[in-house]
Amino acid sequence: MSEGEVFEPAPPAEEVEKPMSHLLKGKIDRIALQNINKAQGHYTYNVHLHIVPASVEPPSTFAGTGPLTVRLNHKPTWKGMSQAERDALSPDGPKPQFSPAAFAGYAAGSEVEVRVRFSSQNLAHLVE
Repeated sequence: MSEGEVFEPAPPAEEVEKPMSHLLKGKIDRIALQNINKAQGHYTYNVHLHIVPASVEPPSTFAGTGPLTVRLNHKPTWKGMSQAERDALSPDGPKPQFSPAAFAGYAAGSEVEVRVRFSSQNLAHLVE
């Protein structure tokens, strides 16, 4: 900077546009837990809610026909679950996949209203 010049801070960077979220209303068809950990004896699960949509606002081109899969952000581990949670899923121990009637406060057959972001056709992630 030369003598006499006044320092002016750079203008703030423009805010990066975040992907649009959608309000999904519908009925949970089923709940699925799928092991994603390939190490033997270790179980980390993706939790999916399969939701039959009643409405998606604003509309999305990713919301096709049939149930939409909504992935919860929380990835529970078998070792991290309480004994009561483990017993409710499988008294015989961990398995590669489960289809429980209820999990994490969600129940198959119940009506839900969740905010999601679509990442591909019929797959969305819960916005928390």
